[in-house]
Amino acid sequence: MFIVKVTAETIDQVVAQCKYASEGKPKRAEIGDYILIALSNIGKDEKAIKYIMRYDGFYEDTEGESKELWGKQWRYIIKGADLQSVTPFNMGDVQVRAKPYTFNMGNYLYVDPVDEEAILQWVSTDNDVKQLEPYLDGIETHLEKRAFREGREYWIIQTKRERDPEARKACIDHYGTKCVVCGFDFGNKYGADCEGIIHVHHLKMISETDGEHIVNPIKELRPVCPNCHMVLHSKKEAYTIEEVKVMIEARATH
Repeated sequence: MFIVKVTAETIDQVVAQCKYASEGKPKRAEIGDYILIALSNIGKDEKAIKYIMRYDGFYEDTEGESKELWGKQWRYIIKGADLQSVTPFNMGDVQVRAKPYTFNMGNYLYVDPVDEEAILQWVSTDNDVKQLEPYLDGIETHLEKRAFREGREYWIIQTKRERDPEARKACIDHYGTKCVVCGFDFGNKYGADCEGIIHVHHLKMISETDGEHIVNPIKELRPVCPNCHMVLHSKKEAYTIEEVKVMIEARATH
């Protein structure tokens, strides 16, 4: 989920076309993500976020479409789908995380997963605060009406960092295939056919290293299960193994 800001002069066309124009593209977005549309020039007691839609990709505006629609040429057109109006709200109304959201740089403000969950939970549950209720008659009704599409082919260009399979093997040979965080073992849980299944985690994210380098599989790699691996990387600066162990221990005491 991410937020875009529009002016009162351009919001009507954004809503009518289900499109948004910008100089940058939403690099962290995936097709189907939610987009919250917020007004940038609001009054003192006015709520900023007025619409929600689904992200349906982008294309480079080489035909002057943005200038025709909004009076200014922008580089990209962001496509939306399933646009709905909502009772206006601010992120502070649903915010779970402590750090406030600010548009310091760029065209897009990405919503923390915990706050996305809070927004969608607010939409779909019956409680005393129902500011988002007009978005749906009920989440189940919306899902029944919506056509979910998958399988469309599209080209992407990205840079990926190479992993050395021999380093992975050396790590597993040393530590075994049991998760060093939670102790989960695929073979014990699912039987002989699943023995040896495990992820290998870089204690220092490979994206933070300076190009090709020497890796020490004993000092720098650890075997972890997919669940713990996802948690380790669930924030920009990955959690440490010790931090995730504390999470598990804290839950075990309740």
